[in-house]
Amino acid sequence: MKIHVKLAFQKADFGNKKPNIYERLIRWWTKSKYYHVELIIGNRWISSIDTIGFRVKNLNKLRDNYDYHDMELVVSKQTIDKLWDWIDSQTGKKYDWYGLVMSQIFKLGLDNKDKTICSEAVTIMLQILEVEEVMTLKPITVSPGDLAKIFKVEQ
Repeated sequence: MKIHVKLAFQKADFGNKKPNIYERLIRWWTKSKYYHVELIIGNRWISSIDTIGFRVKNLNKLRDNYDYHDMELVVSKQTIDKLWDWIDSQTGKKYDWYGLVMSQIFKLGLDNKDKTICSEAVTIMLQILEVEEVMTLKPITVSPGDLAKIFKVEQ
């Protein structure tokens, strides 16, 4: 079956919002204008957010403060089921601050196995969907900027 997947890369400076210290560190350390990434599957917006944790919500409209990358994937029903089972298992879990610091700032590849950061969650979901470009990556070590480079999103 075909599914439409969209990567959503949050830009660092937009409108009146100024990036916080973590956002600035991630941008500086990863040399990217993106500090956050989310995944859109159909009309579901899936993310791991520092203030909220892992969540799924309905997509009302695309936001101007993001850059997007579209993909059409052909996957089996079993793969879709596996993806939604993983998403369901993560929903409501807290954000992995330890993983953010130890993997994105200090690049040690350490994390809390019961929590995720945004780029880790997106990488895992893309691996479940068997997207070739990310299959060999260790998800906790991937930054939003890394994903933007892999998928050639405007930097």
